[in-house]
Amino acid sequence: MTNKLKLPGLALLSGVLIALSFPPFNFTFSTFIGIIPLLYIEHKIAKGAVKRERTGLKIFGLSYLTFFTWNLLCCWWIYNAAFVGAAFEILANSLLYALMFLLFHVCKKKLNKTLWPFCFVLFWMALEYLHFQDWELSWPWLVLGNAFSGMPYLVQWYEYTGVLGGSLWVLAINWMLLQAVIVWRENKKITDEAVRIFIRTDFYILAPMVLSVAIYLSYIENIKPVNVVVVQPNIDPYNEKFGGMHEQLQIDKMVNLARPKISDSTQYVLLPETAIPGGEWEEQFSQSPNLERLSALFNQNPKIKIITGISTYAEVFPKNESDLPVSYRKDGEGWYESYNTAVQMDTTFNFQVYHKSLLVIGVEKMPFANLLKPLNHLILDYGGTTGSLGVQPHRSVFTAPDTSMTVAPIICYESIYSDYVAEYVQKGAQLLFIMTNDGWWGDSPGYKQHFSFARLRAIENRRSIARSANTGISGFINQRGDVIAASEYWKPDALAQTINANDELTIFTRFPKLLGSTALAGAIVLLLTAFILKFRKKKTE
Repeated sequence: MTNKLKLPGLALLSGVLIALSFPPFNFTFSTFIGIIPLLYIEHKIAKGAVKRERTGLKIFGLSYLTFFTWNLLCCWWIYNAAFVGAAFEILANSLLYALMFLLFHVCKKKLNKTLWPFCFVLFWMALEYLHFQDWELSWPWLVLGNAFSGMPYLVQWYEYTGVLGGSLWVLAINWMLLQAVIVWRENKKITDEAVRIFIRTDFYILAPMVLSVAIYLSYIENIKPVNVVVVQPNIDPYNEKFGGMHEQLQIDKMVNLARPKISDSTQYVLLPETAIPGGEWEEQFSQSPNLERLSALFNQNPKIKIITGISTYAEVFPKNESDLPVSYRKDGEGWYESYNTAVQMDTTFNFQVYHKSLLVIGVEKMPFANLLKPLNHLILDYGGTTGSLGVQPHRSVFTAPDTSMTVAPIICYESIYSDYVAEYVQKGAQLLFIMTNDGWWGDSPGYKQHFSFARLRAIENRRSIARSANTGISGFINQRGDVIAASEYWKPDALAQTINANDELTIFTRFPKLLGSTALAGAIVLLLTAFILKFRKKKTE
């Protein structure tokens, strides 16, 4: 490889290696070396081995190539649902990571060498932590700790750290191995120092693994059985769900799938996101023919609770039109908001409601909505309701009529947010119920990644998971992150399983933002230190 192509080649290699560690590739251990080529590029440029002019631009361009490659290989499938959403995610997220890496490079030049690894690790983790917050460019799909979702027995300690603990592990290992690579390249041979670094790094790789396997083998669930039926109706979201197939036929299909699986011991029937797609007024649930049709399942067992996804509307009464974040007219008489909703109903027709609150950027909502308002017509909502959706500011959980069981109604994309899911558990959720419609993405890595990442939520909170997908993968995950039952892609199915509830809180559940907020605070301190040192230097000169 010529010198002209060497650095772009290393940047491309870094992106490929990081991507390979994620589902469906699942070459998990490549994440421990994936960032090394990019870090080596930064080392060479900072050292002056590359022409010094425009070094910042070179760092930005080469790192953008790395992050664009990673995002493209892992998230290209979004285009099946919305090309604009795919383009926005890939380009914008790559830009954020490239800016973060450029900031690391700039600050590194001003800081003492002993602070360099902290600068790298904390800046990266700070960006990941920001991605877990509900802001305009939030996208936690590619948090490095997610790479271990296919091997949950290696990260059982997520119950203490959450997924960001996995990111810390990966970043630290990459930095340590970089030092060995630098020593080897500078001496043109494997020196004793390089060997010592490799041995020390091996310990830091193996020790968390051994600890995790020990936790995995010794973890015993408290026996608190709950029998759940999940339904996968497999209704095409493009050609059937929102117009091609009558709602009553869709409901009948789900009822007919669930019936054979319901027994005297069944306590919950879980249906997917927007299982009832047409739109129901929340003020009129008790008169809804669709919910009445769904209640036929009570004939099988009147004690069950039905939890379903549903598109809903609710009237809003603003003081004036400028107070409306999302506005529609209802028969020319008033205003209402549209919601992607989860509803629990029982045989007494008591309804509990939760509105999906984390919306997919560029697909369910337009970022910087006021600025980009002319582009709102390009939005395609995964739930089937076009236009922006209403949200609710706080988590809520569904409680059984006898208050013996409390479950978390998690809708689709929300299951990617570790601290968000922990808030359900803080509110008393003993089980995690995920409703999704992964059919938008076709037979692609998207639905596989989505299901796999849920395994980490089980470990973080030590909560069993029941998951109902319109299509994709429906099934059950135990508190260790093991898949104990799963459906096949594009196959109508219903699964019944007894899973254990849990009411104990993990360290992560109690303090879900601790590691991330610490990283953000540390990054801010380092950033301020670098700017102060730069200012002092200029003042001295």
